Amino acid sequence: MISACQKSTNKIAYLAQAKDVMCQVEQTYRATFERAAVGLAHVASDGHWLRINPKFCDILGYTCEELLGLASQDITHPEDGDVEMAYALHLLAGEIQTYSLEKRYIRKDGSQVWVNQTVSLVREPNGEPKYFIFLAKDITDRKLAESALQESEAEMRALLAAMTDVVLVLDRSGRYLKIAPTNPDLLYKPAPELIGKTLHETLPRSQADLFLGYIHHALETQQTLAVQYSVPIQEREIWFDVSISPLRSNLVIWVARDINSRKQAEESLRKANEQLEFRVEERTVQLKNAITSLSNAYAQLQREISDRIMAEEALKQSEQKYRHLVETSQDTIWSVDASGHYTFVNQAVRYMYGYEPQEMIGRHFSDFQTPEQVQKDKQVVALISQGHSYLQYETTHLRKDGTPIQLSFNAIVLRDESGNILGTTGTGRDITHSKKAMLDLKDSQERFKLAVSATNDGVWDWDLRTGGVFLSSVWMEILGYSEGEIPHLLTTWSDRVHPDDLPITIQQIQNHLDGNTLVYNNIHRMKHKDGRWLWVEAKGKCVRDGSGKPYRFTGTIADISDRKHSEEALRQSEAAQAGLIASLQQQTTRLEQTLRELQQTQSQLVQTEKMSSLGQLVAGVAHEINNPVSFIYGNLPHIWEYVEDILGLISLYQQEYPNPTPAIVDEMEAIDLDFLRTDLPKMLSSMKMGASRICEIVRSLRNFSRLDEAAMKDVDIHEGIDSTLMILQNRMKAQADHPGIQVIKEYGKLPPVECFAGQLNQVFMNLIGNAIDALDDAIGKPTFSPTITIRTYVVEGNQVAIAIADNGKGMPESIRSRLFDPFFTTKPAGKGTGLGLSISQSIVVEKHGGALRCNSAPGQGTEFIIQVPINQPNQEPPHILS
Repeated sequence: MISACQKSTNKIAYLAQAKDVMCQVEQTYRATFERAAVGLAHVASDGHWLRINPKFCDILGYTCEELLGLASQDITHPEDGDVEMAYALHLLAGEIQTYSLEKRYIRKDGSQVWVNQTVSLVREPNGEPKYFIFLAKDITDRKLAESALQESEAEMRALLAAMTDVVLVLDRSGRYLKIAPTNPDLLYKPAPELIGKTLHETLPRSQADLFLGYIHHALETQQTLAVQYSVPIQEREIWFDVSISPLRSNLVIWVARDINSRKQAEESLRKANEQLEFRVEERTVQLKNAITSLSNAYAQLQREISDRIMAEEALKQSEQKYRHLVETSQDTIWSVDASGHYTFVNQAVRYMYGYEPQEMIGRHFSDFQTPEQVQKDKQVVALISQGHSYLQYETTHLRKDGTPIQLSFNAIVLRDESGNILGTTGTGRDITHSKKAMLDLKDSQERFKLAVSATNDGVWDWDLRTGGVFLSSVWMEILGYSEGEIPHLLTTWSDRVHPDDLPITIQQIQNHLDGNTLVYNNIHRMKHKDGRWLWVEAKGKCVRDGSGKPYRFTGTIADISDRKHSEEALRQSEAAQAGLIASLQQQTTRLEQTLRELQQTQSQLVQTEKMSSLGQLVAGVAHEINNPVSFIYGNLPHIWEYVEDILGLISLYQQEYPNPTPAIVDEMEAIDLDFLRTDLPKMLSSMKMGASRICEIVRSLRNFSRLDEAAMKDVDIHEGIDSTLMILQNRMKAQADHPGIQVIKEYGKLPPVECFAGQLNQVFMNLIGNAIDALDDAIGKPTFSPTITIRTYVVEGNQVAIAIADNGKGMPESIRSRLFDPFFTTKPAGKGTGLGLSISQSIVVEKHGGALRCNSAPGQGTEFIIQVPINQPNQEPPHILS
């Protein structure tokens, strides 16, 4: 009897101790739940909130008490409800273990909040759903930023789609970086053949030098440069009106507009005018000859009649040609009646004024001017009305949008046969840009004159078209002359250049004019008035027209005689110090190499310290978890034995005393004894399964860290791989947005391998982790099945090989060749240090005398192969951790 009592007492003590452990776990979980930095909640299967932490309340804008009276679907955005319900049904059916989605909640104040929500399901021991666990993170700011970015991109795409101009982005070296798909027919070559290449690789040298000069000018002045040029495209010459604008310190945006039609119309109009003038002159000569040839009057009359018929026919043809030229002219061609109302305007008003021709017909010309401009033009209009013609008169009109336009008008009076004035006709040319250019030129000339008067250098300017030369007063003073003492001629310069220096100087000038150099820079000797030779430094640059032909050459000279003497003294000093400098350079090279090695070592030491701390943390956590779990797992058999004894005793008691007292009957009903007898063994079985799972995880953590092993040891490679897969198992599970990763293990029969097990485990972790990342990037095709294949086999009898392959996107040779470079990574910022593969190679190659190589190609996945010797010489453990 005493033994039975003692046994019962021990059972009660074990149960109480187990209860205390479960209470500690519950307190830890409750503290974590309440203090979590993300939203956590327990939700019933019908959607009602059961328990919610403060962070989730902050996200939704409700108090905890308010939410407990609501269901999740009550505050879910209507457009997201069906999607989440479908996921929940799959989860309840056991088809998935968890799901994640981005959804919207309606906050208490009516506003919307975006969250990234992960949901899992907790079940009763009998498998029935108990409650959902919601984990939510507020992503509203990110969603707003994504929406703004999408709108901006849509606007930019619409703008580019509406453009017909050629739009390019080039860098300072003339390399094509981007080409907008606005008008591919106007590209010198197809866009794929241009991207990444420079101007000199795609254009003739002279054209490329000219364009590169434009780019440098825009970048140096940080102002937009407007030019015109022509290039051959598809066997015809195309003229462009171009604006080159600085985009950043080393990029420009190049916008080119096709003006070929305008150029052709201008040329056609010029030829028509020449032909008309020739015909008028020819007709005049014919009439004069007719008058003087009275003896042949009758014959002449017949010829005149014939000529008139031919002239009328020619006139008709000329009129048709004239009408075509009028309608295609880039200048406005207009006619007004005697009262000043438009009776005709050509098509050019569309782009010059912004009006359709019919909108201007019948309106007075003053309707398109400001009242102030009407007053300014009053005198000119009066003269024209009196019959005077007016040429090259400049005035200002208004476009349809109200912006001013500078025009140069030509006007002549139209008369009938009696000489009465019918109206006025003429042309108008848009000179807005040319007027601005003239003002800019005037400012530039004034700045040039000011710079010439203020500089200490002598300035020269050579007009290559006329041969005229300008030499500043400072230029003359450098050579000892006064203003006016020597003429402004090219020979004034050439006669004073040292005979030994003149040929090379002329050659360098010619090289620059030919476009072989961006700037002219030459040092030569010139003769002073007193007969001595001066050293001068000449700098200059030529200005080119639209076809690249130079028409002006401008530059400076500076007296550098003192500098040349100093340089001579410096050369003698440098010759004496050459040996010392060479020695210093060798030392500098060694120091730089040492510095690079120290930097790499420093990075590896930082990683070592991180992994050392992580290993200690893993070991500590494993130890702390292992003790209580071992206690629970070790006592479960005793509890099971005690429970069976108690349940057997209850069964025996019911057999021996089938009629218990009313108090015992009430207590049996209160505790639902029949359910307890059925459910208690199931609960103990679940506890045993959970404790076993925790023990497996702890064993994997300890096997992976191997912190207790300080030397090489014979280990089972397969055990290390399996431990790594156990740790990474959560990353390979199926998620709501992508399927799970299948691991295929093709293990060969391997002997124990002498190695540093912990460090090889780190190599496995790096390579398998990278394979998971590669498969995450490749997921997207509906039929894609992500797979990692791990093979092990013996190589040449004395080595083992471990091959880890994925079926992801693979990589090009340009990336594969740099995989093991320190700090090289293709992962986004903050997701990789670039040291993982470099350190893995160091572990395999330097510490184990093995080899690590990678096989990959785009679209064919990636495979890493590790080879290490089976037996190793004794050595100290390395201090390299990833």
